[in-house]
Amino acid sequence: MIAVLPVLVFSGCGQEKEPQDFVARVGASLLTPDDLLLKGGVRSDSSLAARNYINEWVSTELLYNEAVRRNLDKSEAVQKRVQNAGKRLAIEALLDEELFQDSTGIADEEITRYFADHKAEFTLAENVALVSFALFDDRGVANTFRSGIVRGSSWDQATEQARTDTLMARHLVQLSERNYHTASTLFPGELWKVARTITPSSVSFVITTDQGHYVLYLHEFRKAGESPDLPYVIHEIHGRLLIDGRRKKYEALLRDLRSRFPVEVRPFAQSSETEGE
Repeated sequence: MIAVLPVLVFSGCGQEKEPQDFVARVGASLLTPDDLLLKGGVRSDSSLAARNYINEWVSTELLYNEAVRRNLDKSEAVQKRVQNAGKRLAIEALLDEELFQDSTGIADEEITRYFADHKAEFTLAENVALVSFALFDDRGVANTFRSGIVRGSSWDQATEQARTDTLMARHLVQLSERNYHTASTLFPGELWKVARTITPSSVSFVITTDQGHYVLYLHEFRKAGESPDLPYVIHEIHGRLLIDGRRKKYEALLRDLRSRFPVEVRPFAQSSETEGE
């Protein structure tokens, strides 16, 4: 690792004003305040981060100037590395343009079809519950909220009332709607214990915990070994289709390039040492 020397350049008294505003200079190279902001990410040359960046910049320029003085920048080895680096950057730009800038997205029908064709690949490894819950800081209010659902209100209707009713809204601490959970992601643990015991499309009793009073609604419960709902794996399917689509584009790109650029691969003779092994 290159040691960074505390080399800083500042304007001294009595010196002529420099033709360009800068915070450091090595030979003809200047580090301007704009460079410090854009490349160093710092807004002032008086901060410790700025001084560290300036010192590193100075050290880099000193080493580069010495390398140029020795004509190392024109050496065959360096030129070969520059060429290879430029080739890699150009290829990355091409692939970014061809493969990663497609904004058309993936159709819902394609996701549904993929799920139907690969359902066995998405078998659940653990139990999964689709739940909604509301947390109140008052047990009476929580029980009132639950009673509305028991009397026939839907979960959405009950939560809308909880948001708009002045008394209930004042005691509503948290609301979570239609999220998938496993035993390790549903907190506090009392909620998972209840989710395992009630039937789907039903509301729990008021669950009193250290955090407050919960009312949980179980939309669906899938056991390990069963197939999940499509929404549970939709992001994974989207990722698979995205990768597969890029792979096909890449293969199509190579086929097109092979048709437009001459390609010749010649057989090569193995060395006598290799043949004798």
